[in-house]
Amino acid sequence: MTKTLSKILIITMLLTVIVVPAFAEDKVMQEDKCKITITNIVGQTKETLKMYNQEREYDIYLVTKGARITVSATEGLSCGVSALVEEDGSYYGDPWPWEGTGEFRSYIDANQTAYNDLEGCTYYKFFYEKNDERVIMMFKLVEDSATTAKEKEFKQPDFNTDKYELTITNIIGETTETLTIDEREEEYKVYLISKDSKATIKTTAESYAGGGIVRNENGYMYSDPCLVWNMDNDKTSYSPLLKANTKADMNFEGSTYYYFSTGEGDNRNLFLLKVVDNNEQEKVDGDLNHELYDLSITNYDKVVKETLTFNNETKEYDVYVAKSNSLLTYKPTDSFYAGVLEINLDEGYAAPMMWTINGHQELVNYVEADTVATCELKPGYYQFAVDDDNGSISEVIIKVVAGEKVTEPIAVEFDENDAPDNWAKGDITSAIQKNLVPLNLQNNYKQNITRKEFCQAVIQLLETKTSKTAEQILADVGRRSNENDPFTDTSEDYILAAYQLKIIGGRGNKIFDPNGTIIRQEAAAILTNVARVLGADVNGVGKKFADDGDITNYAKASVDYVSSKGIMGAMGNNKFGPKTTYTRQQSYITLLRLFNALK
Repeated sequence: MTKTLSKILIITMLLTVIVVPAFAEDKVMQEDKCKITITNIVGQTKETLKMYNQEREYDIYLVTKGARITVSATEGLSCGVSALVEEDGSYYGDPWPWEGTGEFRSYIDANQTAYNDLEGCTYYKFFYEKNDERVIMMFKLVEDSATTAKEKEFKQPDFNTDKYELTITNIIGETTETLTIDEREEEYKVYLISKDSKATIKTTAESYAGGGIVRNENGYMYSDPCLVWNMDNDKTSYSPLLKANTKADMNFEGSTYYYFSTGEGDNRNLFLLKVVDNNEQEKVDGDLNHELYDLSITNYDKVVKETLTFNNETKEYDVYVAKSNSLLTYKPTDSFYAGVLEINLDEGYAAPMMWTINGHQELVNYVEADTVATCELKPGYYQFAVDDDNGSISEVIIKVVAGEKVTEPIAVEFDENDAPDNWAKGDITSAIQKNLVPLNLQNNYKQNITRKEFCQAVIQLLETKTSKTAEQILADVGRRSNENDPFTDTSEDYILAAYQLKIIGGRGNKIFDPNGTIIRQEAAAILTNVARVLGADVNGVGKKFADDGDITNYAKASVDYVSSKGIMGAMGNNKFGPKTTYTRQQSYITLLRLFNALK
């Protein structure tokens, strides 16, 4: 390659694509004529290489599989990437064309973005123009031994179709799992990925493809379509509908489980992605999941480092900070010794606390597989520990700080012949403890809820949230519950209060139909109206469902709001089910989510 610039400035960088460890990073350089992004940098080294029959020492950035160099030029810029090919003991540069320019040259025009993926060779050289100098950077593609072994055993899936090329990086295995997501239990294909995985797509025709996070709150899993496509024009899009000739990528970050789907209707294909060996990953929303159990704490705030002394030991801990009235929920995949201990820093010891299991409080330290156990945490320090027969699996230190007024948790007991489904017990326990479920409705959890019953529960949520009676809430807006006698078939105060607050309407002709059932789109409208009464901004860009066309116009904005806040989601196959009836247990869980969302 001909040298055309006046000086040569050697700058070295160590780039490593780390597939399992969590310390790979991206480097962004803002130069006078361009912005340069290099992904998957993990370190730096020096090596003596023979190039063009001359030996010298180079500073080299180590990168791992999936590393990419992206250049966005603000002015015309001389730059290029070469793979170093070895011949007769010496390396020679093999120039690569830029993706995105459509031309085979070492130049990028103004306002143009181009990239090169570092794959297929061991050494690479990248140069770019800076202040009439040529900056040279050397890279070496390295592999993590643990990941390499797994990848050699696992054949990478082919996601390509005649409409697009799709790759998902850092897939290290495949399995199936039976999970209950959005209130539907199914067996899912799950691809195991490591941190920093991403999806990259190039379409040749209009295509449907998109993804989101599968969140786990108090043992309840729901899909959140929050992941965006990063388009090649520096814009982002939530839409799964991609135009022809689109290039975009999507990062999987911030959770343990993700979903990804392609196609639509009968041709829709959905699979899950699960981050493994993820212990170093930053914890989000109190999600402390382990490969052997699910663990979450509500009102999670942040992680801090503190030095604590208890049980005759002083050490520095990562302390997970939560606000008062925090609920810890634990669900193991196998039977383990597990417990929560309250730490008394003044006395220097930790004392065991009771689990709430199936509605009963028990002082036990052994939890069976797939059992949901909860523990209410007041202000103070706590230690959660899990052990098997071979020793400790993990421990978590939690600090609950004073926030909202703390009340003693209610001991919740379910009749074994009249209990919620297992997937719902944790959230319903929390809803009862937060005084969101009227006492007379703490039964028959699987039967459809009536309009009268939902009104009673909704008014109780308002009274609990505001610490006011329904009449006081009405007085704040200049109304009374018994105003105008609107209905001939009911005179219940809480129904009239809900009507006067414009939370729910009648059926027409002064009929309320108190014993009629609620359907899901009606529930969405009622929950949205409750949020409006409490002063929330109820505008939201909701999830796009496969049965959007079945949602009646009056409920569309409400479905957008509740789906955007994770209060209600899909029932399966990405369908909202607007005309499907609503059970008591479903209603209590969505009331709890609304209550938490309005903090």
